Amino acid sequence: MQKTSVRVAYGRAVAALALGVNLAALSGCGSGQTQTTPVREVTPPLNGNWWITGDMPAIPGNLSSEKFGMAATFDVVDGTIYTSLTDFYPCGNTAVGGGGGIAPAPLNTDRSFTLQTANGNVQSTVQLTVKAVSPATAGQSWSGSFSGTNANPGCTPVQGSFTATPIAPFNGTFSGTGSMGPENTNLQPPDPNLLKQLTVALTLTQGGPASLDAKSTVAFVNSVNSLTGTVSVTGSPCFTTGTTGSVQSGVAGNNFNLTFTMDDGSMLHVMGYAPDPTLGSLTLSSATVTGGNCDKWIGLSQTSLTKQ
Repeated sequence: MQKTSVRVAYGRAVAALALGVNLAALSGCGSGQTQTTPVREVTPPLNGNWWITGDMPAIPGNLSSEKFGMAATFDVVDGTIYTSLTDFYPCGNTAVGGGGGIAPAPLNTDRSFTLQTANGNVQSTVQLTVKAVSPATAGQSWSGSFSGTNANPGCTPVQGSFTATPIAPFNGTFSGTGSMGPENTNLQPPDPNLLKQLTVALTLTQGGPASLDAKSTVAFVNSVNSLTGTVSVTGSPCFTTGTTGSVQSGVAGNNFNLTFTMDDGSMLHVMGYAPDPTLGSLTLSSATVTGGNCDKWIGLSQTSLTKQ
């Protein structure tokens, strides 16, 4: 059976999948010996959001037009790279691979590193390897090579070289208008009397406290990919404002997941992506409500939010 999920793996959640995975370090220059002593940096220049290769992943993607792509957020702690990855691996009009995450990997003394899919207890239809060299100072570009396979029928292996492009931090206020309604509004055609036009404004800040990097925890977010902020909603019969804390929401490359506690006691769950690395706008993929008077409302699909 073909899988149609798309992988968005956040922060230290991938650490739980890494048991039993043996990562091979790249060979150092000159000596010919593998260098495994990790680099420990006060402010790792690899930290942040990066567009690695292909198209910027749009979740859900368009199978007929979007090409293979990867974007990731890195958090380097005591010489270990923790990767929050989003990848989109389409195969014509039939299948998209997914599942799994990227295993934590050492940053070697020559600044080289190898990232690989961590299967653990979750079998991934996509297997990825990225070999690269971290920049020495913040603001520098970095490059490497990638390869991948998709186990779905008819999928062709991918490989190539890349130069990573920085993606701006998810900071600022983004506003736009879309529609939501009860879950039965996803019927075709939807009943227009059930839909509500909403104006939504997200105010976000990327980054959290170092305590999120505690090695004893398996958390959804870390100190680099954590998102905090507020949402304001005009036009909803149920709520007007909400907040999200440092352990509730996170970013993986150019994709994000947000969970807001709303002023009526409900939870608003929002997924989306940045269509370009400058973060001039965000696109909402979906929004759902749990609890409160708007329980099971859905909507805001492909709603564009412009940075104010």
